[in-house]
Amino acid sequence: MNFKYFFFTLVYLTIGMNAFSSQQKKIEFEEEKIKIYQVPQYPVLQKISPAEELKNTIREQTKKLISILEGSEFQQTAFQKGWLNKEYPEQGQLIQFLQEIDPSKKHILKKISDFYLIKNEEIFNLVSKTIAFIDRLPNVMIESKIREYFEGMNIGKVLSIDENQNGVQLKRIVTVQPLFSELPLKWYVKTHAGGLLQETKKSTSKPVDPIELLTYKILEHSGYGTESHFFYDDVRNFYIGTKDVGSYSDTQSVRDYPKFLTEDKSAFTKETMERYPSEEENQVIQGLMTSDIISRVLCLTDILTQDGNIVFVQNKDNWHLKIIDFRNSVSGYGYPDGSLLFSGLVDGNGQFNYIGVDKAVSHYLGTKKLPLRINFARIFDYKNLRAAVGKAEGEMYNYMNSKENFDLFKNTQEKVYEHSAAIQNIISQFEKAAIISIKSEKTLFDEK
Repeated sequence: MNFKYFFFTLVYLTIGMNAFSSQQKKIEFEEEKIKIYQVPQYPVLQKISPAEELKNTIREQTKKLISILEGSEFQQTAFQKGWLNKEYPEQGQLIQFLQEIDPSKKHILKKISDFYLIKNEEIFNLVSKTIAFIDRLPNVMIESKIREYFEGMNIGKVLSIDENQNGVQLKRIVTVQPLFSELPLKWYVKTHAGGLLQETKKSTSKPVDPIELLTYKILEHSGYGTESHFFYDDVRNFYIGTKDVGSYSDTQSVRDYPKFLTEDKSAFTKETMERYPSEEENQVIQGLMTSDIISRVLCLTDILTQDGNIVFVQNKDNWHLKIIDFRNSVSGYGYPDGSLLFSGLVDGNGQFNYIGVDKAVSHYLGTKKLPLRINFARIFDYKNLRAAVGKAEGEMYNYMNSKENFDLFKNTQEKVYEHSAAIQNIISQFEKAAIISIKSEKTLFDEK
């Protein structure tokens, strides 16, 4: 073999092996880099809410109870079988409770507890323990949903949730730290009118009525209410959050009614009601008369007949009415005629039992044909109220037809549109009756 050929062949092989080795190291290095920078994808673990954890505990307790009751030694009477067998009237109830875990259905287990009080200690203790868990559930549900909603919607971080014992409904006072504000804000959250009460054993827990939600939005858009939010666990456990009137940046002061009148030097007495009112008193009187008109045309009750359901907010040195709470009162006989409602205002009728409220309400709203009240009804801003009804209906339409909420309201949303149309008609009838009423003699609202 030619030595020269052999030499060059050896050189080429050496260079090739080195190149292959370098290439292999490069590939291995690249693979190592890939290993370094490729973060393994683990499944995201969803945190179970405290409410769901408690519901799971109640489910396990209820399943254990059903298992015991299904034992042959307990299949003795129709009354006992009724808790388990759907052919008996008592049944569907225990199985249904297992499926829904509705705290308002505690009475189902209470019946079983009472029945086995002296008959079977094991069952009695098991049911009593389950009832104790159920008693905790409403508080855990509302507080879990508050945190989920306020922080999930970026309203702010929830700093505290405190109990609010005022009224019969389950309520909470929520302090929130907004994302772009140094000052924390206060919100009030409660169950809907047919929801859980402060004491679960007294709860009816009916499905939410969307007309109540529409009314909150009408008050918000008209300026007579505050910002409102809705969230829920289900159709029966539905929560309404309203912003505290004192949490608005332009609020100078807030006074409750009727404390507004009794704590101030210019309290309404017989003497003060017979003289020309001060500017502050005049603003309060207008607020009371506004509440009366709102109650009539929106078909509401409890606004003036329950302490604390209205407040007066001071901004720019003037006092403005804010309606805090109410009850919808559309009867089964349909909607009233707006002109008849105006006649009630003229006569100062006892529809709202104003006589038993306080001196100012009784005098300005309960006195027959008081010119002051009649003239105010003529100048009331009906245009603003009609616009608020339209805005509220539009907002409710979007809310009820959203992907998240459609199933909840698909069978009831027609009520909102019917109610909105009826209210618009009442407002127009009421306004027309006020305009064409015979002109009264001069009142305190006339120019000096």
